[in-house]
Amino acid sequence: MVEEYISLFRTGIANVMDSPIVKLSQSLRKKLLKFGTPEWFERICISTEEYLRIGVLGAVDVWRNKNPYTIDNYMLNREYDSGVYTCIDMVEIVADIDLSAEVRNDRRVQKLRKLTARHVAFTNDLYSYNKEVPKHANPNNLVYLLMHWKKLSFDESVSEIVKIINSDMESFLQLKKEVLSDERCTSVSLQKYIAGMEHWMSGNIDWSIQTSRYKVNAPAILV
Repeated sequence: MVEEYISLFRTGIANVMDSPIVKLSQSLRKKLLKFGTPEWFERICISTEEYLRIGVLGAVDVWRNKNPYTIDNYMLNREYDSGVYTCIDMVEIVADIDLSAEVRNDRRVQKLRKLTARHVAFTNDLYSYNKEVPKHANPNNLVYLLMHWKKLSFDESVSEIVKIINSDMESFLQLKKEVLSDERCTSVSLQKYIAGMEHWMSGNIDWSIQTSRYKVNAPAILV
């Protein structure tokens, strides 16, 4: 199924009979190609493929077999199964910008992407814990894994994750300052791109606080 979807998204050609997801995918592909360049669409295809291959398949396998990730492996996988990299790629369309390959591939810009993905993913783990773990017995949650592998209490696990998130945020702000002080990286496009990542992080927290999605007798958790 995943392989068929990846092929469908890249080519627009379905290898299976028409279905709602096939029609939706073809429609989405057509719209994305209309808004973005072929080069940008290729980046969307790559990040979507990584989301499916690395993120979703890995997480589903763990859930099905009830064989929890190690903490390190989970933290790496979580960057992908969160789908944040594809969302960051969409910033270029929403902000109407076109980053040069040199700027986009700069190691510091790539690190900013990584820190954004971690921030969104681990914040989500805090707010979604009560729905994912006690209710659905899903082991793919950093709160649970810290409790499982390090034998921490729930409160201790939450505190540990908040420290990770805050440390990543400090690294993000320092790296942002560094990259924008580089005369090769001072374009308005890059400033908008970084602002898009910041909006994703803050917006994720705002939405998580307000949504009813995670209101399952959950304690208040502030980041």
